[in-house]
Amino acid sequence: MLKKFFKEYIVYGFSLALNSAMGIFTMPIVTRALSKDDYGLIQLIASFLAIATPSVQVGLNSGIIYYFNKAENLKEKSNYVSTYIISFIGSSLLFSIVMIATYKLWQPLFFKNNEQALYLKLIMIILLGFSFKLTLQGISNVLRLSFQQKEYLFVNNGFKILYLVIIYSIWYFLKIDLLSYYYANLIALIIVLPIALYCIKKQFVLQYSFEKLIRMVKFGLPVLYNQVLNMFKIQVNTWIILAILGLTYVADFGFAMKLGMIFGVVSGAFRTTWAPFIYAEKDEGKAKQITVRLFITFNMLFLYLATFVNFISPELVRLMGSEKYAGTFVYIFPIALMNMLATLSLILITGFGLKAKLKHYYWISPIQFILTIVVNLILIRFFKIYGVLSGNIVIAILYSVLVNHVVQKFYPIQFPWLKIFAVNIIFITVNMFILFAGLLEQLSILYKLIIFMTLLQTPFLFNFVSYRQIINKVRELF
Repeated sequence: MLKKFFKEYIVYGFSLALNSAMGIFTMPIVTRALSKDDYGLIQLIASFLAIATPSVQVGLNSGIIYYFNKAENLKEKSNYVSTYIISFIGSSLLFSIVMIATYKLWQPLFFKNNEQALYLKLIMIILLGFSFKLTLQGISNVLRLSFQQKEYLFVNNGFKILYLVIIYSIWYFLKIDLLSYYYANLIALIIVLPIALYCIKKQFVLQYSFEKLIRMVKFGLPVLYNQVLNMFKIQVNTWIILAILGLTYVADFGFAMKLGMIFGVVSGAFRTTWAPFIYAEKDEGKAKQITVRLFITFNMLFLYLATFVNFISPELVRLMGSEKYAGTFVYIFPIALMNMLATLSLILITGFGLKAKLKHYYWISPIQFILTIVVNLILIRFFKIYGVLSGNIVIAILYSVLVNHVVQKFYPIQFPWLKIFAVNIIFITVNMFILFAGLLEQLSILYKLIIFMTLLQTPFLFNFVSYRQIINKVRELF
């Protein structure tokens, strides 16, 4: 089971997650070329589009995963694929048209001066790129579901490589500003998108079905509801920071979040891969076993990675940003924890989908959302960015406990919670002590390596796994 999962994880999930982390590769030049205010503005725009994304997708991502796996023949799969892609294109373009038509109403939220001609041009480029990118992500989902590995890798990696070539060419030959930053993205999408559409047309007969659209949207609405609230919960931090602390702190927070995407790429790949893997299992007992094994395995991998990123965070900040962002390395480990908790909580909601109890989203998500706003409004005022990070970690833990409590009533799964909790406490305590005692920049590489290797022994001490099992699993994988 793990062999198949890791193969799909590396090929499909990791490639797709890298797409959302393109900012990592452009950070060394963008953070040096742009002022903090311009970089903060990019974070605000990204925050707004992140909130808009699940609304524009109208639950289709969840619907296509479920019904594509349930379809019994190629014709039925083609119907779902065609409906999914065409609806994706239509909804994203409609959103962009509405936003452009009403830009005078919401422009003051982002742009404080009166250069309306410049900003209208910038808005049109951003929204057009947003529509094209959502369409490309939709096509990528279909290529992944239909196991078109070569086409999938070509489309995703082709876009990433082309974008990097364009942005670095602009930096080397011209000058990077807000317009050229978004132009690079749009040009790469215009070149790659027709190729991606051709890959879909070659495999599937395109035939739109309104009935299947309704079916996918109906299935995905509870998930959409949760996604929108969850995205609001995540992005509201940026807006509260802007309101209380100002655009400079938005830039600092955005820079640290981008570095946290190094961890987010791995956790995001997991998010992409796990759902179809569990839903495809017909036997309920086996599905529960897979759920527990994935939870424990990836909890440990996430802790190892978060520790590694924490230990190298001072060097990472110096490499990726200018002196303007020198102190932001202290935010990276808490951001990694936020990513880990958000990702692992997805496994806990498996029972909602498998037992068709998605209605529980409607009352659990608002509780988390309201808590997030209230806690952040209080903590950000007193503890600045630390308030965002500590508050969201506490809220994520409470949310996971609540979700697990509800799911256990109709889809009971036995997790070894005491062992999981003990292992997480050890890792978090060691990392937090090193971070806040100011030791990250004082400890040599040798001492960091010794501490890291000692923490590696934790799962063996708690009997999560034995050395012999590790050796056997490595042999099985390779």
